[in-house]
Amino acid sequence: MPGLVRRCLTPSLYSFALFLLLFHPATSSAQGIITGSLTGFVADSSGAAIPNVSISAVNNSTRGFFKGVSGADGTFVIRDLPVGTYTVTITEQGFSKSTIQNAQVNAGTATSIGNRTLAPASSVETVEVAANSAALLDTTTAEGSATIESKELQELPVYGGFDTTALLVPGIVSTHSNGDAQSNGTDYSSNGLRSRSNNSELDGQANDDLLITGPQIYFSNQDAVQEIQVISNNFSAQYGRNAGSIVNYITKSGTNEFHGSGFEFYTGTWLSSLTQGQKGPQFGYCTAGQDPSSGCTRPSVPAFTENAYGGTLGGPIIKNKLFFFGSTYWVRTFQGATRYASAGTLFPDATGLSQLQSAFPGNPGTAELVNQGPFAYKSGNPTSFGPTSTINVTDGNTTQAIEVAQVARNVANIDLDQEQMGRLDYQPTAQDHFYLRYIYQDTPLIAYFGNLVAGDSVNVQSTTHSIGGDWTHSFSPKWVDQLRYSFQQARLAFDGGGVPTCTISNLNTCPSNASFGSSLLQLGYPVGQPTGRIAKVTQVQNNATGAVGRNSISLGGEFDYQNNPNINLPNGAGVFNFTPGSSSFPLRNTSSTASTTATLLCLKAYP
Repeated sequence: MPGLVRRCLTPSLYSFALFLLLFHPATSSAQGIITGSLTGFVADSSGAAIPNVSISAVNNSTRGFFKGVSGADGTFVIRDLPVGTYTVTITEQGFSKSTIQNAQVNAGTATSIGNRTLAPASSVETVEVAANSAALLDTTTAEGSATIESKELQELPVYGGFDTTALLVPGIVSTHSNGDAQSNGTDYSSNGLRSRSNNSELDGQANDDLLITGPQIYFSNQDAVQEIQVISNNFSAQYGRNAGSIVNYITKSGTNEFHGSGFEFYTGTWLSSLTQGQKGPQFGYCTAGQDPSSGCTRPSVPAFTENAYGGTLGGPIIKNKLFFFGSTYWVRTFQGATRYASAGTLFPDATGLSQLQSAFPGNPGTAELVNQGPFAYKSGNPTSFGPTSTINVTDGNTTQAIEVAQVARNVANIDLDQEQMGRLDYQPTAQDHFYLRYIYQDTPLIAYFGNLVAGDSVNVQSTTHSIGGDWTHSFSPKWVDQLRYSFQQARLAFDGGGVPTCTISNLNTCPSNASFGSSLLQLGYPVGQPTGRIAKVTQVQNNATGAVGRNSISLGGEFDYQNNPNINLPNGAGVFNFTPGSSSFPLRNTSSTASTTATLLCLKAYP
């Protein structure tokens, strides 16, 4: 099969490297890609640090239990906590227990619960509510980052285009039409870098289109996203890869309570009026009072409807241990039949085709006009319209006047999207947490572009499967390891459409492209099509963080395998541009050098 296959075994920027950060454990960047951490300081009533204090954090939704211990100077870090709210309990012999409720943990950040003062044991236990425990300035890392939480995603007018939220971060601006990259909302530049320098992630794992960057999966269900993490500069070592921003979607997990949601968004044209292009007589529409039987089309507003609907459901399988979460999302966009006209270019009408077949029986050029011309593709009811004229055609022996006219076709554009997501979270012990997530997306675009008047439209077929998994293990309150795996396969093809058999896996059935100057309609499949790619990305990561005395240690590695064959044979079916001599008007055969033989008609009017 023609194309390019690229296979690479590429270590990331930090693969198999050891990073030793010589500063205090409480000020270390001790959080994972999809997890966060809690930090604080424990002292007695005189302000003196209390070492070796036991600190526990319990997830309010799943009852997941995590432990930490204060160092010699009273500071502590509880690492790799799943996103959510926590109840933090501080206990030490000889002191009263201190409890902090609703401490919020976000991905990639360290939440400080501040300085906690323990009263003598005879005192009453203290309970505080951390209404907003996330610090305005995270002093534990040099990263410039922001978190957009689920409630904000549901209320902001982004309508599934979540990348738009990156514009809320200082240093990130829209690139408008100059992005030259895919986006799920808007192309953006981070600190002056181009859009292709940005990195897209799903649950901290690769979600980049390998050719033009931007997200491979356009995840759009706002009810299934726990939060979006945007990192704009000074990345920690575990991110690596790109120089621009990182936009990381964190999906929701199940909890000890069953919960779900459902929604629908509707957009339509039932109150819209006609545009000039939908009623002008130059496009074949009837003027006021004109009878459609004269060959014109009565103007009407092309119907447009878009329905986006979906829902979520999550809950426990085994309380406090095993949880599930699933989501579904569907978009159905229908652009009612829009009239596409040949805009002055001509083609033999029904009478003209009959005249050609009668005057030149058995001529391959005539057969091609009948079999590959606009009337060979019945979808959209192709018709001739406007005033007719004649052109003289000759095969060198016979000359015949052929009737020609403009051509129009009604084409409906259909844009579909289907997204399915399932996730399992399992915490068998206080030291272990597993998650496994699968996402499926299918986004076909029907009659997306191409020579719509001639019937040679092109569809866009995009289907992606994404699997991600993670195992976080606490060896001790001071040492945590995170092992991660992901696999993503995406098939993207610009093919099919008006010629359903013309696909990236069947190039031999694609018709040639032929143009005959400015006066006659161009025929054949668009130049450069079909094309597509099948991208497979395997990623294995390991991130470990811990504390040794007053120092924090981070180490890890990443293994990437990319298999990205691109299927593209430019001009493979033949591209012909005919410019006949001024004194002749030939009907002739032309054989292409491609795998498909194209027999074409070359026309030019003469007095």
